[in-house]
Amino acid sequence: MKSSHANFSATIADLKQDPAGLIKNANDLAIAILNDNQLVAYLVSASAYERLVDEIDDYELAKIVARRREKVSTAVEVNIDDL
Repeated sequence: MKSSHANFSATIADLKQDPAGLIKNANDLAIAILNDNQLVAYLVSASAYERLVDEIDDYELAKIVARRREKVSTAVEVNIDDL
């Protein structure tokens, strides 16, 4: 079985039987979903998913900031009172 990026695992049968219980017991951590002992999906709570999306957004914004900082020498200085 290939390695999982989750602390918990469950089978498809477990998922069908009690999806809400799985999410609750995982305490906002990802659950590896297995089918025939093969990793087929990850299940995460809505709050965990939203945190992941926020982290990806922050990462992308940090890349933009880094690119713009490289070009600071070509920036035009502006006085905010002149706007």
